[in-house]
Amino acid sequence: MRINDIEGLLISAYMDWSSFIGNYRVARRDSIITWTDRVPRMLDHPVMASDVVSLANDGQYTFQVHDGSLIQMYYSFDRRGFQLQAARLAFYSAVVDNKLINAYKRSISVDTISDYEQEFNDEIALDEPDEVEKETQFGGLKNGPVSWLRIEYAPQAAMGVLHHDCHIHFSTFPNSRFVVAGVPNPRQFIEFIMAFCYPELYRTHRLNNEGQYINLEKINSVNSTCFPLIEDAVFNQIAHFRIPTANG
Repeated sequence: MRINDIEGLLISAYMDWSSFIGNYRVARRDSIITWTDRVPRMLDHPVMASDVVSLANDGQYTFQVHDGSLIQMYYSFDRRGFQLQAARLAFYSAVVDNKLINAYKRSISVDTISDYEQEFNDEIALDEPDEVEKETQFGGLKNGPVSWLRIEYAPQAAMGVLHHDCHIHFSTFPNSRFVVAGVPNPRQFIEFIMAFCYPELYRTHRLNNEGQYINLEKINSVNSTCFPLIEDAVFNQIAHFRIPTANG
């Protein structure tokens, strides 16, 4: 897959999901596909709703989901635009996750728990879940930790099974790197986000009452233009995520 293919797939993904995503900010800089005015930034853990608001205000995203959540996609190719050299694909929810709040409270030390409790309790009315859900939408009054995931492809930094060249991070396991077999193209990544972060929305858009795809040609087209899968011994050694290829 070449850099020109990535541009076409981004447009295709945007058109496919235009009812749910907007604010197209795709930009091409020589041999890099990124977003307009990209400024590299690693967010501290835990990622807070206020961090996502800050990213949105600074235009640090490729697409914005209808609820204010952000999708970032970065692909870096060689000078000819033929060979992928690095990629970083991320999703940041804009909605406070109350389950994460309790998980963080359990994981931090006794010395700091009072500080965290004060911060969270000042910001989030835990005893009023309906109000929390209502007010933690993008731009709302409440703040707290949010869910996120990030897929990275960095072959030059690979260090075996615990740091495979392509891996995924989850907000619930921020220090872990789960092996991913293959780099998602833009349509595959958005398909993944919509299916597993917005299952009811995905069901309405893609599936029938039995949970099967309404249009197999549509889902096959998502996987029709893919990065070639480079086999690795680690795929036979540990459980991992696998990105579909054009051949299945």
